[in-house]
Amino acid sequence: MNMKRMKKTIALVMAATMLITIAGCRRKIKKVDEDAVIDALEDVLDLEEVPLMESWELHDNSDYYYVVELDDGSLNVSGHVHNDDDPRAATNIMFHIQDDEDDAEDKFLEYYENYENMDPEIMYYKEGEWGYIIMDRGSVFTAVYYIDDTLLWVHGGSEENAEYGREFIRELGLPLK
Repeated sequence: MNMKRMKKTIALVMAATMLITIAGCRRKIKKVDEDAVIDALEDVLDLEEVPLMESWELHDNSDYYYVVELDDGSLNVSGHVHNDDDPRAATNIMFHIQDDEDDAEDKFLEYYENYENMDPEIMYYKEGEWGYIIMDRGSVFTAVYYIDDTLLWVHGGSEENAEYGREFIRELGLPLK
């Protein structure tokens, strides 16, 4: 094999490897269902379900989650892990299954526009299909995931509460990077 042909072959292999690597970084996220979210809330965060009305009374000083099924077929699951030192630092989780896929995408795009100026570590979006945003500043963690008709938002505002958010995401098998 002559030197010119060998260089071409090496260049092609390197280019193909680079394209595969880049494509692999933006992998499609898997869809998470209500049962997986509730299992993670109960098993990882040790939360118990309460009725929606009771959650309003517990908001700043208790750990809980609630489920709301709406007449239009949409579903909301919200979880809360309090923080004794600062109620604003709590871990909050909101999981929504929309009755219309466009509604989920529109809501994700609102998050995308809001977080774009905050210099997040990761922002991926594939129009009409999926996307995710991750902001991890150590003591503050926020992640937003969208796929099809589903939207998940997780936030923790202290080192401990941020780690709760990361553990929850790991349990669901969603990317943190």
